[in-house]
Amino acid sequence: MINHNDIGCALVLKQFRKDSGKKQFDVAQGLGLKDQRELSDYEHAKRSFSDQFIQTICLFFKIKEKEFRYLAKKLESVDTEQKKTVSIDREEYKIKWMLSQKENVELQLKNARLEFENHEMQCKLKSLRFNDVNKNIYVAI
Repeated sequence: MINHNDIGCALVLKQFRKDSGKKQFDVAQGLGLKDQRELSDYEHAKRSFSDQFIQTICLFFKIKEKEFRYLAKKLESVDTEQKKTVSIDREEYKIKWMLSQKENVELQLKNARLEFENHEMQCKLKSLRFNDVNKNIYVAI
């Protein structure tokens, strides 16, 4: 059953697709939908948005689920007739998108640093093991 939240989600999904410059067909494929018609049904609030589908949308558009839900809730508070013409404040969206991209890069950098530290520790451990083996060989000779 369709509810107010689904209408907000539909408008947000459609806006993100338009802002990305992608066609319905491409987004439908990216979201794992059967075809373009299924995406159109979601964009026109003819289908209910499951939590899993919202997560899939967020992964596809590289946005936080919290942001998606915030925008959907913001739109659901608008009168039903106005929902057809309301669009997301593009500047607000761009700022939030840029912040999420920045956070993503920061997390990738942190991950790379941790991988490097892990690699260094692995090398030190191998070196220590090698030195222990050499000491044992020297003592045995």
